[in-house]
Amino acid sequence: MTSLLWFAIASLMSIGACLALRFIDPKRRRLVKQKPPELPGFVRPGLWSMFFLPAIALLFASQYVAFLAWLGAISVLGWLIALQPPKQAE
Repeated sequence: MTSLLWFAIASLMSIGACLALRFIDPKRRRLVKQKPPELPGFVRPGLWSMFFLPAIALLFASQYVAFLAWLGAISVLGWLIALQPPKQAE
C-alpha cells in the first residue's frame, strides 16, 4: 500500500474516534447542561485506543511519511473541534 492510502485509513479511523469522543465528553455536555450519556466503562478507553492505534500501526509498518501527515491532520482536526462551540440543549 502506498503512503497516501495508509494516511487515509489512519486519518479516517482517528477522526471517527475523535468525533465520537467529542459527543460523549462530559465537560462539553455539562457546559450546555446536558446529562452525560450512560456508557459502559470500556467505551472511552476503547475510543482513545482507536484514536491512537493508527499511529502505532503506521510506525510499525515503517510508513513515516504517512505518520507525519497523520500527525498534522489530527492536529488540525483537534483545533477545528475546539473552535466549534457546543450546541445548546433543546
